[in-house]
Amino acid sequence: MALVLTKVNQVGPDAYEVPAYGVFDTTFSHGFKFGSFDVTLIARLNNVFDTTYITDAFDGSEVGTVGEPGYIAPSTYKTSKVYYGFGRTFSIGAKLNF
Repeated sequence: MALVLTKVNQVGPDAYEVPAYGVFDTTFSHGFKFGSFDVTLIARLNNVFDTTYITDAFDGSEVGTVGEPGYIAPSTYKTSKVYYGFGRTFSIGAKLNF
């Protein structure tokens, strides 16, 4: 086994990873007769607890020129692009069997 030492501010691929997350979804359904039809009403609630989470991220690119004011090195939190997941959402529907 080899020991690999790196510098704290070293720039490289995959400088970090997206944090783990979990969301809680639920579905409710109710079936009943409507005349000669079988009807099912369905309601879905996604991300019940309105968890904030990152679904995807990309290392950013260099901003500016090395040595000039405002320069930002690549692969840092300042240049990374992140995509947040949806907050709480819901949907409703009906199924009719005839």
